Amino acid sequence: MSFKSLLIVCLSLWLNACSTIPDNISHNPSSSPSKYWVIQGRAALTDNQQSWQIKWRWQQTADGIDFRVKDPLGQTHLHIRGKLNQQLHIKTANRQETTNDLNQWILQNYQWQLPLQQLRYWIMGIPVPDTPFQAKVNSQQQLTQLQQTEWLIQYLAYTRTAQAHPRKIKLSHQPWTLKLFIDDWTWIP
Repeated sequence: MSFKSLLIVCLSLWLNACSTIPDNISHNPSSSPSKYWVIQGRAALTDNQQSWQIKWRWQQTADGIDFRVKDPLGQTHLHIRGKLNQQLHIKTANRQETTNDLNQWILQNYQWQLPLQQLRYWIMGIPVPDTPFQAKVNSQQQLTQLQQTEWLIQYLAYTRTAQAHPRKIKLSHQPWTLKLFIDDWTWIP
């Protein structure tokens, strides 16, 4: 697996628009001060034979995204921008493209079928609406473990702020393990 494949996993962190949140999980991003935010962090991906590390930045507006993936030295390897559910502009080290269907683009270019829609919710600490799941919560009603669509998501740490957000997340589905370390959540008024 190449470094580019790791980039594709990380772009799945932001795909798809918001929808309703199950009532039984108290961590609700819709109650956050703004629908505009920026997340920055690091990620480590491992399979049974190899591992990769990257840095990433995800900026979300009401209907648009700006997502960048960098190597550990800070060089940008992937930049995606555009409006959700519309044409996205993809820039890699070797080419620039546009697509209306990021899932299909990933399948064509990398032969991967990833849970792109789900990852957008999971990073926010919530299960995907209208999809069966099993969850464990802590005393603050924050997810500690979620099992959904054959993936196991473990929430290892939350931010220590009034509106707690996931800080360390481990996603597993054999043979893959993706660890996300969120260094900064910024809400933009």
